[in-house]
Amino acid sequence: MLHERWSCHLRVAAVLACLCLVLLGCSQDPEAKKQKHFSRGQRYLTQGKLDEAIIEFKNALVVAPKFAEAHNQLGRAYQGKGWVFDARSEYQKTIEIQPELVEAHLNLASVSLDMGAISDAETAVNEVILRDPKNAMGHVLKGMVLTRRRQLEDALPQIQQGLQLAPELAEGYLALGHVYREQKKIQEAELAYRKATTLNPKLVEAHIGLGALALAEGRREEAAHRRVRPVGRRDGRGLDAVAARTVRVRVRHAAP
Repeated sequence: MLHERWSCHLRVAAVLACLCLVLLGCSQDPEAKKQKHFSRGQRYLTQGKLDEAIIEFKNALVVAPKFAEAHNQLGRAYQGKGWVFDARSEYQKTIEIQPELVEAHLNLASVSLDMGAISDAETAVNEVILRDPKNAMGHVLKGMVLTRRRQLEDALPQIQQGLQLAPELAEGYLALGHVYREQKKIQEAELAYRKATTLNPKLVEAHIGLGALALAEGRREEAAHRRVRPVGRRDGRGLDAVAARTVRVRVRHAAP
């Protein structure tokens, strides 16, 4: 009889121990939980799985609503899908929580250019340069803002400064190509676009630029290869609407 009681007690203890383990798993440390979701989101973002990345970043924010980097990366995922208003909102939330995060200001400048909000883009990129004067992409984006304002002589030094800081920055050569194209320096524009595609073959805007140049010169076969069709309209700022799309950048902090 005593033996049966001990056996019963042991079984109950075993069940309770299992329940404790289950409860412990369910009450995972919030810090570890948010980092798990965030890491998954980063991995999905790198793989181009934007929907999955969005879910994971949102899960991280459920655990930690003030997780600035999750807001920032969620904005990148939104921007990758073309959801520019949602992206802008996330970048603004990031800056409210962590104003010293230069990457968020840079992302805000990029998405503002995507939206055609030139003044907002200029404000954001000025903040980048103020906080990090050696930020190569900041200078390139400043040049893009000035290009959109048709201040080409001021745009060129900014882009060149960015390329001095980061000589392998494909987006810098893309921006350079846009300036040269607007200045009707076709040969220089083509060289800049080709350099951009060499550094980053997936930089769609550089291929569009090359195709637009080929189309303007009647090289329709090359233009077709670049998948560019006649647009037939302008965007009001001097660039063809299809070629004026701003680069969606990943932030790079480059040292000289």
